[in-house]
Amino acid sequence: AKRLALLLAAGANPHEVADNGRNLMAEAARSGDPERIRLLLQARVSPQSPAVVPKVDRSYRRKWPPANPSGHSSFNIPLMQAAEGGSSECVRLLLEAGASVEERDFEGRSALYAAANPEVASLLIDYGFDPNDLDLWQRVIWRNLAEIAVVLLEKGASPNLLLKHWSLAHGAAFEGSLETLRVLIDHGADLRWRTEWGAFALFAAAWASDSETENHEKTLRYLVSLGLDVNKRKRSGQTPLHEAAWGDGGAPVAIRTLLELGADPDPVDGRGVTPLMKAADFGEEDCVRLLLQAGANPDRIGVEELTAKGLAERHRDIWISLFAKEVEPEAIDRARDALEQAERSLALFP
Repeated sequence: AKRLALLLAAGANPHEVADNGRNLMAEAARSGDPERIRLLLQARVSPQSPAVVPKVDRSYRRKWPPANPSGHSSFNIPLMQAAEGGSSECVRLLLEAGASVEERDFEGRSALYAAANPEVASLLIDYGFDPNDLDLWQRVIWRNLAEIAVVLLEKGASPNLLLKHWSLAHGAAFEGSLETLRVLIDHGADLRWRTEWGAFALFAAAWASDSETENHEKTLRYLVSLGLDVNKRKRSGQTPLHEAAWGDGGAPVAIRTLLELGADPDPVDGRGVTPLMKAADFGEEDCVRLLLQAGANPDRIGVEELTAKGLAERHRDIWISLFAKEVEPEAIDRARDALEQAERSLALFP
């Protein structure tokens, strides 16, 4: 702040804006130093972003059309930078000086989206920001920002908001954001809600549980402890075990956990497909092993009159064909790895 004061006293232009739209107020806000903001406000610098969108942004926007064509980059919006910097005092100073709660960046996101901590989020909501901001909820779920979730819910957000086709609880279950999921449920999230395909939150957790983090296993166990049925089916007749067998590259963590929690190892869906068939069809070696060990029937005939072993053979043959066609070194390596996994998966069958 002292250096800024000296520069201003020496006649530096506090209203200067770079070609890319960067401006002194946004830079000061990013620093988290309230004194710098006070100095600029005293010099009559606007708390808003520059009036003109820079040419650099226009070029970028032609290539990647933005959600909000008239918006700046978040780096150019003082209030967003203050929120991201985490200083509630910086945020308060800008709001009191007239920073707009309506301004959105070119992605359509508000300053609340950038809130670095619960204090900043609470202050922004008190000034009129919407706690049901879906962009922020996506960030809260993705990064497991449970403390901010508490603030949003206590400030009036609905625990049953929908993120496109999913509920907030589905999203938290998918990401393994267990702490945020607990907060949502403690504030009334409806675990009976299903997607248009009839999937409840346990399906979302099963799909993504190939992660190495322990949170995915804990999430599955937590949802079942609340009464969700590991054998409940969606409209296609599939169970969470079907989802785990092929979802997101196969999810052996979910398969093992669901089996331990009482899942039927060999359920048949409406098309005659079992989890073992799905795992075999995608060459998911670890999933195939777990299901066979649990007693899944390798000889059951399913879709296209193929058994699980027949599907594993077909998957292997596809990779043999692809491997023979690849010419780029990296593609050859990927195809070789996939073929070796397919052969290991096939070798598990009696």
